[in-house]
Amino acid sequence: MIRQIFFDLGKVLLDYDLAVIGRGLEKYSPLSGGKILEKLLATPTERAWERGEITNEDFYHFACHQAQLNLSEDRFAAIWSDIFWLIPSTDDLLSRLRGKLPMGLITNISPLHNTFIRKKFDVFRKFDFVIASCEVGHRKPDPRIYKIALKQTNFGAEETLFIDDRAENIEGAKALGFQTLHFQDINRTEIIWTAR
Repeated sequence: MIRQIFFDLGKVLLDYDLAVIGRGLEKYSPLSGGKILEKLLATPTERAWERGEITNEDFYHFACHQAQLNLSEDRFAAIWSDIFWLIPSTDDLLSRLRGKLPMGLITNISPLHNTFIRKKFDVFRKFDFVIASCEVGHRKPDPRIYKIALKQTNFGAEETLFIDDRAENIEGAKALGFQTLHFQDINRTEIIWTAR
């Protein structure tokens, strides 16, 4: 029986467009937006940033070096951050679930995006707790981040539904005994039905 739900954030509750970063940064580099993204995303340095092992300033300097960028740190932060929007049905989904089951959020997120999203959106306040990778030092699918989330509650993995859009994160949760839902937009009704 499901007694609580843990959600992912990106592509589940908030959508984003990484190409916006490339288009914004290519104005400050001889490289194309696509090449800039190749040099910066899914790198060991970006992963370390999402684990909170390096600062926003460290990542800015890394990005300037890797992508031959010439812009201020503030301008870089603005371009890197303003890529998110609330998926239209998010508020309705969370409102329907609120009060029925405890809800947690587990997100792989940089300190820059963590601060930006908390200021721009109220989605974090809709959860009983938030586990941000940059605050706990682990990223999904590392089993430690799921265990940290479970310590916030009185229920076990087998009583928890974990919802994420990435297969590797779903597999990481399954390996610990979580019930899982690989998210696609059509699953929103299924989530509500499961929580009944």
